[in-house]
Amino acid sequence: MDLRSLEPVLAYECGLQKEAPLVVGVSGGPDSLCLLHALYSLGYAIVAVHVNHQLRPEADLEATAVKQFAEGLKIPFIQTRVDVRGFADVHKLSTEESARILRYRFLFATAQEQHAQAVAVAHQADDQIETVLMHLLRGSGLSGLKGMPYRGTLPVFSTSLSIVRPLMGVWREEIIEYCQQNEISPCYDASNEDTRYFRNRIRTELVPLLKTYNDQAPRHLWQLASLVGAEDAYLLEQTRRASEQVNARSGEGYILFEMDDFNNLHLALQRRLLRGWLAELQENIRDIGAEAVQRAFDFLSRQNPTATCQVLDGVWLSRFTGNTRVIYRSDATFEREFPLISPGEQLSFAIPGTTRLNPHWEFLADWIEPSQMDLSQDDWTAYLDVAEKTEALRFTTGDTAERITYLSKQEHRIKLGDLLTDKKVFSAVRSTWPVLRAGQQILWVPGLKRSNQALVTEQTRRVLRLQLRKK
Repeated sequence: MDLRSLEPVLAYECGLQKEAPLVVGVSGGPDSLCLLHALYSLGYAIVAVHVNHQLRPEADLEATAVKQFAEGLKIPFIQTRVDVRGFADVHKLSTEESARILRYRFLFATAQEQHAQAVAVAHQADDQIETVLMHLLRGSGLSGLKGMPYRGTLPVFSTSLSIVRPLMGVWREEIIEYCQQNEISPCYDASNEDTRYFRNRIRTELVPLLKTYNDQAPRHLWQLASLVGAEDAYLLEQTRRASEQVNARSGEGYILFEMDDFNNLHLALQRRLLRGWLAELQENIRDIGAEAVQRAFDFLSRQNPTATCQVLDGVWLSRFTGNTRVIYRSDATFEREFPLISPGEQLSFAIPGTTRLNPHWEFLADWIEPSQMDLSQDDWTAYLDVAEKTEALRFTTGDTAERITYLSKQEHRIKLGDLLTDKKVFSAVRSTWPVLRAGQQILWVPGLKRSNQALVTEQTRRVLRLQLRKK
């Protein structure tokens, strides 16, 4: 490995500056010690960080070896110990995934504390082709075949700090040679040969087999990842524009988009949008499988879907209102979209005055003359003849089985649940939709129906006007 060839990679591919602090993850293996030594030799302001996973008997010895190596170069050194097995048990994750999560959490937290420009890790060219093959065998699309970029982000761990991989174009044999030339004595993790792990099987079994077909297969796979990466970047920009075309907007645990505009997109962009939205809502999932995307796509392809589709564990897809569809988590709150109140809440209000219904909605109450009524206003405004008996007025949630009586050409009674269904109110918010009552009588279901109670007549002298509006 030639340090002169690494310098433009660090500057242009990784976008690094020598003067700004750079956190380097160091396990003690040949890749990470090579990276640490190369950055030191090129004059970068680095901080070595080691995470002891406590998974093997020699873990403490490796931590000591890394510390001594860093101190020998007079590089600042920070380390921690993490309980991978305990984390895996609590969160029902594999040991490998748990170790990764805890490692990156500490690396990015340390980088934040050190005001670092980025986190550097020692993924190299062999890691890249192993990653590409893993994704290929799992049925990945282009985003998986591009592998890992020189510079990228891991939003689960940080939305502001980048992760850089300066050795992505360097092969393992070059790294071993570099360590030998610079008298670096790395630690070797015997678990890297354990074929119970998927990546290890690819490294020790599949890659050697591919070389029997073409001894340049690894380099061709690396080139594939590089070519796909450029095309994926282009499609990513097209997907961003497509998101604007479908008027995608997000709230607390949900994403809304317009179905007619979605249908006008190319199939590739539709799938990319769905995958991106699912990833945004389920950040703890590293890879959104093709099956989840296809479930969502199949549901949206139905004519006028009225049901709800579970796309992932805790993530749902449904009709929202009219032409709008929603992808949402189980813990989503829709107070920004609707004037919802808390279950069981009894909300009284001042007249005249403005009262907050929830953080995003409020209603105004005032007295007006009958001549000031504007009957062309929408269903978010109600006019009531309550005389002076306002003390019993309040907003509550409703029971779907109770009935509201209203006037059409003749008097009708309808269950509140049926009214919400008939008006196609999004199912997840029906239980917290507000109802205006006077005692036990329903006067108004805002946005939906006015009852036949407290109607304004020719004898009415003063009218109570209630107006709901988004803040």
